[in-house]
Order: sequence, then structure tokens, then C-alpha cells
Amino acid sequence: MHGIILGDLKENRREMLNLLGDPVKRGWEYLRAHAGKHVSELDAKPGVTFTDNFTQLLILEATGDRSLVTLTAPTEPSRHWNYFQGKGLLTYEKFPDDLDTTSLGLVTMKPPKELVHSIMDEMLNCLNPDGLPYSYFDPQIPRLDPALSVNVLHLFYTHGRGHELPSALEWVHSVLKNRAYLRMKVGCRGYTTAMAIKAIEDLDSLRAKDSSR
Repeated sequence: MHGIILGDLKENRREMLNLLGDPVKRGWEYLRAHAGKHVSELDAKPGVTFTDNFTQLLILEATGDRSLVTLTAPTEPSRHWNYFQGKGLLTYEKFPDDLDTTSLGLVTMKPPKELVHSIMDEMLNCLNPDGLPYSYFDPQIPRLDPALSVNVLHLFYTHGRGHELPSALEWVHSVLKNRAYLRMKVGCRGYTTAMAIKAIEDLDSLRAKDSSR
């Protein structure tokens, strides 16, 4: 049994739709109605919206429908993806290209393997002394994030090279085991707890497939 307390009409309508409607159908209807216009919002700045490559790539990865998204792909001489489309917002105006968005872009867009492997080789030069991948290709910003490491590992395992990042895999599992993702100083800067756990679970599944080859 599921009851609804009558009160605010708008809120009751939302609850009725969630209870009786088809969420998958409604989700697709929303995505198609806003095709090419999906934006991200800042929790810290209500009403401030922007378009970023990372979110667009997530939508594309989940749906496989290129018409739903707007992307700013790398152009020569750069081969890396950037989180922002254009200038950085509430951060560096010239935001550095990052391994996170680049990994997702390579997995989702599936460019020629020669290009993918050459960028992966470059990523191996962006590790700290413990073998953990930095967030950015810019060596002046040596930032670490376990959820970002998951996306880098996902790229490497997708192409049969996960064994080249053993320290990163060990760190990710340690973060999950010790619940370090709950503490922002040593946890995940750009991901919610649920997103971080889901990413790690997906990595374990991919790792299992890779080891069975």
C-alpha cells in the first residue's frame, strides 16, 4: 500500500506521476523535449546554469543518442577533453583539460584505437609517485580523486590495460572499504557518495570481464 497526503496541488501531482506513471517513458520524453539544451546547475549558486562536456558525455553513454547532447570535442593541437565548454565557471577561466572527462570521452566516443592508446600512454605520465592518476594533464595542479581514478581505470580496462594501474585500483578499493568517500578532504571532490560507489561497482564488473579474457 502507498498513500498520498493531499496538500499542495503541484507536489501531489508530482507524487501521483511518480506512483502511477512510467518513469522510463517520462525520462525519455524529457530528454527528447530538451534535446541539445541539457544544462548543469550549481548547488552553491542557485539559478546559475552552464553546459559541460562531462554531463553531456554521461547522457550519451547512457542513451547512445547523439541527438540529445551538445559536445565540444577536442580540436588540434589538443587531443584531450575539457570539462567545460568554453571558459571555466567559478574556477580558472582557462580550465585545464582533465583525465576524467578525457577518459569518459574516449570510452563513449570510441575514436581510433591508435589515438586512444597514445593518449593512455600520455596518462601514464600523469601519475604521482605512488602510481595514482592526477586529475589534470597540467602538472602544476597535482590533484587526486578516487572517483576520477575509477574513470581512468575504466578506460584502461576497456582496452585491456588495467594491469598498468595496480596502485590506482588498490587505492579505489581502499577508499571504498574505509568509507573515505564520506570525508571530503580525502574523499571525492566532484562526485556524490552514491555516484562514487556506483562507479566503483561498475569498475569491478569490467575488471572481472577483463580478467576472464
